[in-house]
Amino acid sequence: MTGSLQSHVILGIACALRILLSKYMASSPGSPRPPPCLDERRSPLCSLFAPVSSFDWMCLNERHMPPVIAFRQLVSFLAVRLRMSVEELIVAFVIVESCVRANRAIITTHTVRPLLLASCVLSRKLLCDHMLTLGWVRAQLSDVFTLLDVDLLEVLELQVLLVIKWRFPMRGETYQNYTDALFDAAADHCGRYIPAPLLIQSDGFPREPEPSEPQPQA
Repeated sequence: MTGSLQSHVILGIACALRILLSKYMASSPGSPRPPPCLDERRSPLCSLFAPVSSFDWMCLNERHMPPVIAFRQLVSFLAVRLRMSVEELIVAFVIVESCVRANRAIITTHTVRPLLLASCVLSRKLLCDHMLTLGWVRAQLSDVFTLLDVDLLEVLELQVLLVIKWRFPMRGETYQNYTDALFDAAADHCGRYIPAPLLIQSDGFPREPEPSEPQPQA
């Protein structure tokens, strides 16, 4: 069942990211540029010979909207390679949307991958019981994100923290509301309903994620 939950939340996040991007692209024509480090036109994650296509994320047409499958492949790639739990994926999306609420210019087709990557790393660090190093993160992703290095990861992580002013939602209800909404988005897209898991305990705090495999030090 855990695999079904993860697949469902991955689809829900993919749909929600696309909706978020569509909303802010449509409402913010001529908006200010996003931070340079998050813009793949200035700090690309992939070289020309990377094993994945970057067309959807590097298209010269700023109004280009990648298909849901492109978002799904991106979220799935990060979830699998970073060994993320359902809880960690949901918190990562909360961080992404917190960034967009703080700076609506931050989300474009050229910033989706770096923004989601940094949010996933921060989410794992928040909920992980053991030390997670950026060296380990790079090692998991560098065969696909061929231009990714530890220095860029540090810059991306810091930029996201600065945008949200080092503040994370602490109310358990926030995470449960996002969980319900993401599972509903997945159900609307695929026509298959899976009940959202309970993400908060009776004391109102997020549940602890299931222990994951310790990561090697870098």
